[in-house]
Amino acid sequence: MSFNLSVQTESVNENPQGRSYRFLNDLIERNQSARRKPKNIEKVLLRERITGRSIFDSLESEPGAFPYLEYNAQTLGDLQSSDKVKDLRYTENLSSQCGKSVVWLHGTKSDNMYLKKIHCKKQWCPECGGKGGRIHKSRMHSILSRVDVSQYHLSQWVLTVPEETRDCFQSPEGLAKLENASKEFSEKFYGEPVFDKFGHVKRRKLKKGVISYLHPFGDEEPGVFKPHINLHIFEEKRTKMKLEKSVLDTMRAYWLKKIKAITGNQDLTEVDIHYSFRMSARKKMHAIKYMSRPWSAEDYAAIEDEDLKRLLVVEMKGFLYMRFWGSLANCKYKDEMSLPEIKKEVESVVGEPLKMLFVAPFDEKKWALKIDLIADDLYRVKPKDRDELWNYRECMDYFSGKKLLQ
Repeated sequence: MSFNLSVQTESVNENPQGRSYRFLNDLIERNQSARRKPKNIEKVLLRERITGRSIFDSLESEPGAFPYLEYNAQTLGDLQSSDKVKDLRYTENLSSQCGKSVVWLHGTKSDNMYLKKIHCKKQWCPECGGKGGRIHKSRMHSILSRVDVSQYHLSQWVLTVPEETRDCFQSPEGLAKLENASKEFSEKFYGEPVFDKFGHVKRRKLKKGVISYLHPFGDEEPGVFKPHINLHIFEEKRTKMKLEKSVLDTMRAYWLKKIKAITGNQDLTEVDIHYSFRMSARKKMHAIKYMSRPWSAEDYAAIEDEDLKRLLVVEMKGFLYMRFWGSLANCKYKDEMSLPEIKKEVESVVGEPLKMLFVAPFDEKKWALKIDLIADDLYRVKPKDRDELWNYRECMDYFSGKKLLQ
């Protein structure tokens, strides 16, 4: 459906309540003028990523300017485009824009306008990655909302790979194989047998709750690729937690067999695995916090291998560093959230259906007098300023015509 903005503007001017539409008229006129002077948005965005300076770091980011209609129409907020996804520097510098954009949402029942701040959720971001960052907090929330830690004892495993085989795991495929091997390890020693009709064990099924954490680095050498898997198994409190040496030797031999199969290196004779357990509430919480932390900006800054940077930033996009198995297997956790997932999260907070409008630059200081903070990084436009911003029914035709967000 096409829209004639000149006719739309004229109809607004004729409205008896034209005073409340003055902002909308100015908005339309400015963006008609901007479209007569087309810009190469891709170059603008690439420049932003490299320099760390955004188009909305300037005076144009004031609430009255709205340079983002053209920005959003051509780029879908720069979140949906995959044109630059394989560009290392472009993706690397996404962290410089963390928290500088919001998704605008409209409450279909209340007519409220909501702004949800968008964070990059990248491990190399100083705000999102590392201990205590947004990813870490999100992971902890996901764990504690799905399992009552106080009801269980906690088995903990650290499954490493020999130094001479690390190169075999420096790819998404290699790390996926490592994850699969750790799941088979869990099933082998913590799963319950499933029998065929002849009474033979055909496989083992995990019924206990298990969490797997992939860590690409160790604690002592930041930036040095040392992939390993940490496992947490939630055990009934009546379970004997101490394991005999013979059992540990059997489990170590099984893990060595798995590493040989993945790498093809049949000359391997040793592999390190570490077992421990936690029974007190304080120690269990400390272990979960420690194991669920993502890698950090400090790790990334210490990397000297450009191929490793490309692996972590470009090739591992969307990779599940934390996985839930057994009784927790229905939890499909991701470090990063898509726009539809952000919408659902906000709906659960505001208690009404929402419609996504667009993604826009955001300067919290300049919007401070026009918005109320109602939850973590979630704002509501003050009712007294809503009509001043625009009349929703009139301008929604314009936005819908652009089909900015579906």
